[in-house]
Amino acid sequence: MKEVVIDILFAGLWIVPLVLNFSPSLVEKLISTFDKSIAKSTSYLLSLPISVYLIYEMSTKSNWAAQLSLFVAFVFFFTIYATALSCLFHRAGKHNKHLNSDNV
Repeated sequence: MKEVVIDILFAGLWIVPLVLNFSPSLVEKLISTFDKSIAKSTSYLLSLPISVYLIYEMSTKSNWAAQLSLFVAFVFFFTIYATALSCLFHRAGKHNKHLNSDNV
């Protein structure tokens, strides 16, 4: 089970940036969600280490409750990862436009 979890983790870390690169509407949706009150609370940011710990801990168990918590942990982790990358893409795009306008 642990090998499958590692495969899912690495595949997600590789696929999420590709999906975000080719889907600007998803990037805008994630940024608008992040800019709302979810990002203002510390519980949103605290869920990242909690989700990583749950992925680590629940990958050794094989009962249905562990698999459900593993799924929830993956959803939290990849949601936060995608949101952070969306904000990074958005801000990098603004920065590049600003740099290109200075050169003209």
